[in-house]
Amino acid sequence: MTDRGVTVPDSSGNGYGVSREGGNNDGPTKQAFSITPSNTVNFSVPTRAIYCGGAGNIQVVTPDGTVIPFLAVPVGTILPVAAIRVNSTSTTATNLVGMV
Repeated sequence: MTDRGVTVPDSSGNGYGVSREGGNNDGPTKQAFSITPSNTVNFSVPTRAIYCGGAGNIQVVTPDGTVIPFLAVPVGTILPVAAIRVNSTSTTATNLVGMV
């Protein structure tokens, strides 16, 4: 995978490459879905961003399997993060929306 001309290896082997070549991911998101946090069920496609409608903590899993806790996320925040899942453990934020 490349990111604006820089090669970014996808070592996960899970096929969740997010291409930025050719402007495919430039501009506004094209789709969105409600997120139900789960410790086991991945999204069908990775997010480009997550909207937080109710303040709290959000624990995301990135396409390479890294778990990242975002703490004290305020209402109305858009986190520009590629995620394949939001874990229910440690996630206290509500009204989450995945943007792809």
